[in-house]
Amino acid sequence: MSYYLEDHPNTNLAQYGWPRNRVSGVIGVHTTESGVFPAGSDPSAENTARYIGVRTNHGSYHALADWDTRIKLVRPRYAAWADITNNVHAMSVSGAMNAARWRDLTPERAAGIVRNMGIAAAELVLDAIAAGLLDSPPPARRITAAEAIAGTKPGFYGHGETKPGTRYDPGQNFDWGLFLATYAAAVGGGIIPQGTISKEWYEMALDADTKRQINEAVWGGPGMPMIHNNELGR
Repeated sequence: MSYYLEDHPNTNLAQYGWPRNRVSGVIGVHTTESGVFPAGSDPSAENTARYIGVRTNHGSYHALADWDTRIKLVRPRYAAWADITNNVHAMSVSGAMNAARWRDLTPERAAGIVRNMGIAAAELVLDAIAAGLLDSPPPARRITAAEAIAGTKPGFYGHGETKPGTRYDPGQNFDWGLFLATYAAAVGGGIIPQGTISKEWYEMALDADTKRQINEAVWGGPGMPMIHNNELGR
């Protein structure tokens, strides 16, 4: 699949750059601080992609997700402008919602966004491996802000951890356990989340239907819907 900002380059201000031969395996988890849609279809990711395609200041991610959509924005080969502390080596995935409003959604709706973010992270990693930027998937674990900034340990961190006082995403009510479990399953199985949740919790968190959706979404089949970038327009 193509990447949205390649198909729709921002002519006001480039939203990616710095070609990379390798990436560190550090992945930032963000939220876009956009509105939330508690019911019905969720246009948040599509709206955010269009905005990034025309914005006049820096701000982008490698991948976006909302309740019913995942969008690839920037190829892992390039840096996205997601976190100034480590853009040079890291990758990024963002939920298209507001970090303070997880509890404004039903548990099912919030879980759907988190699961789609985990799948988006897995798709990003698989693309990086295919491009020769990574040798293997990063472990499904959280790392410290210092490790994220230095790029010394592959894993996941929240944007607010590297920019305390100015950022707080993905928010205190973000379900890290579900995110990591979904990523671990979607990236190909066999990677049990390390240092955050137990194997038993991992097996319990992902029921049979969720596992089916992940397998169909990532590995093919008629599973979870995924937007095609050329359907977005400008």
